[in-house]
Amino acid sequence: MKALLLGQEALKIAPLLNAKGHKTFCVTDPVTELAPYDIIISFGYRHIIPKALLDTATCDAFNVHISLLPLNRGAHPNFWAHYDGTPSGVTIHKLDAHIDTGPILDQQTVVFDNTDTTFEHTYNRLIARGHDMLEQNIHRIINRAYFLRPQIGRGTYHRTSDLPEHFSGWDSDIDTEIPRLLAIERTQNLRRKLIINQIEETRSRNNVNWMDILRLSFRHAPHDAEKIIARINADDIKISELFKQLGS
Repeated sequence: MKALLLGQEALKIAPLLNAKGHKTFCVTDPVTELAPYDIIISFGYRHIIPKALLDTATCDAFNVHISLLPLNRGAHPNFWAHYDGTPSGVTIHKLDAHIDTGPILDQQTVVFDNTDTTFEHTYNRLIARGHDMLEQNIHRIINRAYFLRPQIGRGTYHRTSDLPEHFSGWDSDIDTEIPRLLAIERTQNLRRKLIINQIEETRSRNNVNWMDILRLSFRHAPHDAEKIIARINADDIKISELFKQLGS
């Protein structure tokens, strides 16, 4: 049988498949064809396979994701498990048209010990468990002797850009870094709330200004109307500045 291994971590299962007499093809760049392969495994693969290409596969394609799906789909699942306080684990699931949403072949929780102090430590533990799970399930994948169960619940999803800008790095101590980042987030949320309150107050005043100018217009007082327009423009400028602060 011909096996397509996608991603750096998937390559490590090649010796096991070769020992069973299968021919392995290892790809880390965007894949261009799936139809010729009897086994497709993705692990550490950093490219999305388009649905049109996925539909050409003659077998189920499986991905190893280092989270307990549907929790922490997408990027940096190990970080978000610690940040959001959700359980950590590894899932082998069937690839489908969306990101980390396919039905589950196998899933295991990972509990870290006192030596797993950094994000790099916990990441390595999850990767190691992923390899163990592949070895445990490879015969089922080869023989297509498996049962897939759907993911339950909406779960969570994160993009690469969601990683906090103040994150110290993967070698930082988790017990120190997470409280620090959460404190920064609380401060930023408080700042945003204060700015939103200022915007609301300013808009309320501006609504009164607009009503005033309408009344004066109806009373044919153009000079007074010009003064009100000046106030409206000043408040609009202030609102614009507040929105800029909100987005920074």
